[in-house]
Amino acid sequence: MARPGSMSLPGWQSTAGANSRTSKLTLEQARAILDAKDGGESGVVVAKRYGVSPYTVYQIWVGKRWKCLRKA
Repeated sequence: MARPGSMSLPGWQSTAGANSRTSKLTLEQARAILDAKDGGESGVVVAKRYGVSPYTVYQIWVGKRWKCLRKA
């Protein structure tokens, strides 16, 4: 079911986050990346651990990617 205010059509699933065909991360991995920021880890170290670019890590940290993880 679509979130209120989303552009999804009934019967269609969101392609955001782990549902994206090109996603390299699971929801759990993305949460762990977000938690690593609070732990003070380097973005480069986190990126190597999960096989993504440092840019992807920073995008998660600032809320440009995996927006569903952000607290309201």
